[in-house]
Amino acid sequence: MSKLIKSTLALIAGVAAQDPNLFGLEFGFCPKKPVPVGNFEPTRYQGTWYEVKRDKYLWYEKDTNCVTATYFFNTQNPFYPVSVNNQSYDYEKDIVTNTLMDNGDAYARAKFDEDGNGNVKFWWYPEGNYQVIDTDYNNYAIVYGCDDWFFSYTREVWLLSRTPRLDQRYVDYAMSVIEKKVGKDSGADSPYNLNRWIDTKQGGWCKYNLNVQDAQGTLPQFSGTQ
Repeated sequence: MSKLIKSTLALIAGVAAQDPNLFGLEFGFCPKKPVPVGNFEPTRYQGTWYEVKRDKYLWYEKDTNCVTATYFFNTQNPFYPVSVNNQSYDYEKDIVTNTLMDNGDAYARAKFDEDGNGNVKFWWYPEGNYQVIDTDYNNYAIVYGCDDWFFSYTREVWLLSRTPRLDQRYVDYAMSVIEKKVGKDSGADSPYNLNRWIDTKQGGWCKYNLNVQDAQGTLPQFSGTQ
């Protein structure tokens, strides 16, 4: 294990010991994985998604706004064939940040199986679990992740939309799916609590720079109304 990873884990463990809720750290091990969407179609999933809701304990997204995730195929990487460009906007600095390197390559990579079970990798950090548990590809996607950290774990749920704002009927539906698959109706010993969900700022004063592309491949754009 590299020195940087050890230092990062030590920092998380030290801070979490003082305030376990800061990182959403839960003791034990990840619950059984929920059933993914099934018959996953990565070519329909690619393109840009706007983050509508996320877990309030998601430490690496703390105080971020206007968050988007864009997925596109990079056939030159057989191990992680999906490149990921995550963006957010800092209103005070008027800066759009992303996960592209200086040469244009995305340093966030992902892979998925035929059911929608995926893994995302940033640099040399361990893979993060990323499950698409429901999506219609054109309007919404529900993503669940849970990762073990020794004798504790972190988990989160995202609601993504093809447009900056999502119709309430999709939000209500997503909440029912989450309750059924990982929440209070899932039968899990430690169900996910939707009280942890917060809104991600979208639209309004947000700025997006979605016309960028990975150095290894063209970034597909979704044709939905923004």
